[in-house]
Amino acid sequence: MRMSRSLRLWSLVVAGIFLSTRVMAHGYAVYVSTPVTPPREFLIIPPAFFALLIVVNRFLQRKLWGSVFPRCTWLVIWLFMMFALPFFLWGILAAMATTAPPPGLGTPNYAWWGFGWQKVGSLFLRWNALGLILFLLSVWIVYAVRLGRLWPGRIFTVLYAHAGCYLVSLVPFMLLGALTHGWPGGYVKMSCGGRMNCVYQGIARYAHANGDRLPVAQDVNGLLAEVGPFLNTEDRTCSGRLDICPYGDARERTPKPYIWNPEFSGASIDKMWELFNAPPGHQLPLSCPYHQNDMSLWFDRDWYKATKDSQ
Repeated sequence: MRMSRSLRLWSLVVAGIFLSTRVMAHGYAVYVSTPVTPPREFLIIPPAFFALLIVVNRFLQRKLWGSVFPRCTWLVIWLFMMFALPFFLWGILAAMATTAPPPGLGTPNYAWWGFGWQKVGSLFLRWNALGLILFLLSVWIVYAVRLGRLWPGRIFTVLYAHAGCYLVSLVPFMLLGALTHGWPGGYVKMSCGGRMNCVYQGIARYAHANGDRLPVAQDVNGLLAEVGPFLNTEDRTCSGRLDICPYGDARERTPKPYIWNPEFSGASIDKMWELFNAPPGHQLPLSCPYHQNDMSLWFDRDWYKATKDSQ
């Protein structure tokens, strides 16, 4: 009966946490991959981790104490909940500390494949070191209570075996590079808009210096080669990488570049200005594969008006 109440409480807490993690972040929401908080692509990890714990505990109990404890599965459920709930809550509180939250733990989202070991490796190791400590503490408490001794005999063997279970569950994340997961906040889209606006301003300056004709290019790399000398490098955004969306850079190992529409190659700049009042879904000279056909990303109204007035 008590176990049933505990499971219901667990379900309510998880539901509340899931809803709370939908709060909008400013930049990237970064959640560390752990055995209980995997990316969406690795949802098999928690049940596999739980199944491994059942097998290992049954083996240890038979090997060390001669027989499997009564209700061994319930003991593993207790162990799993004692570890997962505090760890998850701790991580959620870290990830919700401010409106621009630091990295923590969260519900499964798509993996940030672009965040490799160099960027989030230490974060992955720190959080999982904390998780391993809490997990082993839970193992010790569960076995101490079950055996009625503060420091049960052969407990080190039990701890070593459970540490191995935890570390094995991390192997898929480490081998495939899914160290973190999450979702993009509003500032990520704004950053994309900033990059595209830099390129569009460079296109306009190029056109003004070349008889009001747009650059001739087949793709975004060719476009940037043409407009490079006309970019406002004093703007920090314009001096960085301008060929890909920051969301794609984080979301994929090989992000899709911005898409230059060859139909605008060599066209009059008026063809670009006319798009300012074009209906949604109209073909743009340059578009983002992750925020397609969203003119609010790149049209700086004040800059547009000043440029038109100077013509």
